[in-house]
Amino acid sequence: MWKPEHRIAADRSGLRYPSDLTGAEWAVVEPMVPPAKPGGRKRTIDVREILNGIFYVLWTGCQWQALPKDLPPKSTVWAYFDLWTWDGTLERIHHTLYVAVREQAGREASPTTAIIDSQSVKGAQKGRPRSRTRMVEGTEGSHHKEGSTKMSKYTTVSAGIDTGKHKLDVAIDGGAQRVQVDNNSEGHRSLSAWLRQHEVERIGIEASGDYEQAVVLSLRADGFVVIVFQPVQVRAYARFVLQHAKNDTIDAVLIARCTAAATDIREPPDARLALLAQHLTMIEQLTEDVGQLKTRREACREERIREFWKREINRLKCISRNSI
Repeated sequence: MWKPEHRIAADRSGLRYPSDLTGAEWAVVEPMVPPAKPGGRKRTIDVREILNGIFYVLWTGCQWQALPKDLPPKSTVWAYFDLWTWDGTLERIHHTLYVAVREQAGREASPTTAIIDSQSVKGAQKGRPRSRTRMVEGTEGSHHKEGSTKMSKYTTVSAGIDTGKHKLDVAIDGGAQRVQVDNNSEGHRSLSAWLRQHEVERIGIEASGDYEQAVVLSLRADGFVVIVFQPVQVRAYARFVLQHAKNDTIDAVLIARCTAAATDIREPPDARLALLAQHLTMIEQLTEDVGQLKTRREACREERIREFWKREINRLKCISRNSI
């Protein structure tokens, strides 16, 4: 029930913006904000104002560039939002406040209600073992199991791999686990063991000039579900979640998030088609090279150089014809 004390607590008329933190709210949140890193330039930005900027965007739904001038620059607010999203600061703040609100209301820190659909109830009435249940006030068709059983939910553990010529950077979605292994057969074996140790089932990897092919085949042979993303897919997801990559570790984290969010998972192609795919890629590249050389020849006025480009074009065309 909405009481007068609730109205007083929710009154934000004295603030610059309704989304600004009050003094009492800032006192609760401030200890959870990471301190500045030692060394380098001293932090001069007002972190409370950074949070006010983030909350303004969340409250109004405006674009970052629409932040009012009396808040920190949008680039600064965005940079802290990106950092705190990546290192889990915002998630920790949300969880701490969520628990505090539940306990203040006299409820358990974690939800204890289990929702049972009507089919389950009917099955229990037909003679199957049933638990003692009672109706939850204010709901229709829902039941509350006696006791304090937390809700259980099966989730697929996902990992992301950022591929380099010699190294693989790996991160697990939603966790702090990171590892770097060599991009060779020995590194692939140690990677499979590490992924099994952390109960990873789904792995995402960004296509990067065929450097990912060997590890993809190895992981699929070991029974993992592997999704190969095109770079444009990862960039599009990064824009969607307002995150950009800064280094290899964050790239792996971003790919892991993209993997966990994937819903359209297709069956891997037949491994026997891999050689054919490489062959077709070579033909496509030869065709592109021929087009580039034709452009160079047309732009050139020196007859000797034009003849050279003509010979190169004919040579590549001959290779392409013999490859088909």
